[in-house]
Order: sequence, then structure tokens, then C-alpha cells
Amino acid sequence: MSPLPFPYRLTPVDHVVARVLKEADIPAFLWGEPAVAVYGTTHKIKESSWVIDDDLLLPAIFALLDSGRFAQPEEAIPPQDLPPPATGEVIPPRAEWYMSFPPVMPGPVQVGLYRQSLIFWSFPKLDYNLIRQDFYMSATDEALGAMPAEDYQIDDKEYPVMVVRPAKYLEGTVLLMIRDFAGYATFSYWAQTVVRMVHQLLVKEARPQLTWDELEEPFHEYLRRVQNPEYGDRIECKDYRGFKMIHRLFYRLKRSGELPNGQGHRIECFNRELFLFRARRLENDFRPEWIDDPFPDRDPELLLGYYGLQALLAPWTFRDNPFIEVRGGWLWSPDIGNF
Repeated sequence: MSPLPFPYRLTPVDHVVARVLKEADIPAFLWGEPAVAVYGTTHKIKESSWVIDDDLLLPAIFALLDSGRFAQPEEAIPPQDLPPPATGEVIPPRAEWYMSFPPVMPGPVQVGLYRQSLIFWSFPKLDYNLIRQDFYMSATDEALGAMPAEDYQIDDKEYPVMVVRPAKYLEGTVLLMIRDFAGYATFSYWAQTVVRMVHQLLVKEARPQLTWDELEEPFHEYLRRVQNPEYGDRIECKDYRGFKMIHRLFYRLKRSGELPNGQGHRIECFNRELFLFRARRLENDFRPEWIDDPFPDRDPELLLGYYGLQALLAPWTFRDNPFIEVRGGWLWSPDIGNF
């Protein structure tokens, strides 16, 4: 029985992409709006979105085109040529490559392919021969409850559509928030996704496909602050929805060289000096070049993996900080002060 009252139904294009890439021995997993729909949250699906290992992106494009079931849209615009988004606009990141699918059935008719190094860079690569059960699962696994497409070629359905486990997806999205924290337009999309998953899966419905116990530190602590702003204030002065903690994690990862550059366009209203001012009130050795563009990227292969990052950041939470005094209505700590 599905854990969802109204389980999400995969679309024909999801099955076809899964089949073509599996037959070409190119691991790929569904992500973005289709993935959060599989988890049971509200969604706005405009494409079938897939994450692929960087080295296999070009073979994946050729495999899909050579299958005869996809075409490259003539109106496709490279992401770098798009104009900056309007201030406050919540937009997902642009795919590295788009292609169209004949609209033979209802649902999205566009496929978006994304490089893994720009999405979940710390996650292990998907391997069909040895699937990491702590990271990946089938979208139709009974723990999630999504259903295959109706009235479509049965042989396509025999190829599983893979997704990231909900807890890891949520943690990976927090890392994307941290990466794009310094004024990038996609930050709002990541933040919105986090709020949707927390409130619809952990708070409002308490659905079994995602529980608090599955979340590792420091993500568990940050998401508690997202869930309850008053909790954030109790733990750390004026940390409304965990933004102060995001500042600190951004600093920690930049200082250790473990955070890639932000991606996409910066919003027009981003104030670099104000960002630096706030950052230095938290960490007085915050370096301006950490938010300047370009800042030399490290090869993704040289960055710590998920568990390396978790070991680096897990001890660096603030739940046990000694906020024991109340001054002027705010909790106060001797090492941070009231600000």
C-alpha cells in the first residue's frame, strides 16, 4: 500500500529515458520537481529532470538522440546566454542540455540533463551493478509509493526509475543552499524546496518515507530551525529559520575549500558589502574572495564525499552552546554576543 494518500504517477517520458540510458549502461537518476513529486510534496513539473555523471553526459545525449525517440529543440538557449532572473523570482537551475519528447501522452515533453558535479557533487556516483542503498532507490519502491505510467508500453516500465533517498535529497538541497547563498538566484528555489519537504513530509503529514531520525548533523539541526523559528532563537540569538547557521556553514566550507562556486546568475539586488558586513559579525576573518566571482574551483573529484563533509560539519553545530542569559529579551552568549 502506498504511504501517499494520492500517489504520484510517473510519466511515459520518465520510463523511456530510464530504459534508453539503462540499455546504454549510463546510470542516471530522476531529480528536481519530478523527484519531490515522487516523495509526496507539491510540485510544478515542467520537464523530466535527470542527473548524470559529468563524464557520461555526452554519451547520454547521443544515446537519447540515437534512440529515435527524442529530438533537440531548435529554440534551446544555452544557460549562460539567458538574461538574469527578476529580483525575487524563484527559479530552478537550467539544465546542461534539453531535448524534446513526442507528446504522445499527457505529461512533460521536455527532458533536462544535469551534471552531477553541479547538483549533488558530494554523493557517490550511481552504479547499476552495485547500487548504494543508503543513497539511491527505485521511485516505485513501496516505501515511496509512486506508480508507473498508465497505458504505456509495458517493456519500458521494466526499467526502474531511480531517485535519491528523500533524506539524502533534503540534505543535498541544503548543501546547494549553502553553495548559492551569496546572492545567487537559485538559492530561493533550494530554500523553497527545503521548506516544502520539511513541512509537508516531516511536520504536516509526518509521512513514513522521511523521518527526523534519518537526517544527519548538521542538517538535522538546521532543519529543526527551519521547522520552528522560535527554536532557532532559543538555540542561537536571532537565528530566524536558520539563516545564521547557513552563514556559518558557508564560512566553514569555504575556509576548508570544500564548497564549489555558486552557479547561475546573481540577483540584481545582491549587496556584496552588506553580505560581507553580516558575515564578519559572525566570523571576523571572513575573506571577500569567498564571494567574488570567479573564485578558483577545485576539481569535484578532489572534494570530500558526503560522509567526509558530514564528519567535517557534524561536530560544528550549535545546539549545545551555553545560551543561558537573557538580555533585553534576547538570549545571549559570551562568545557571540547580542546582535
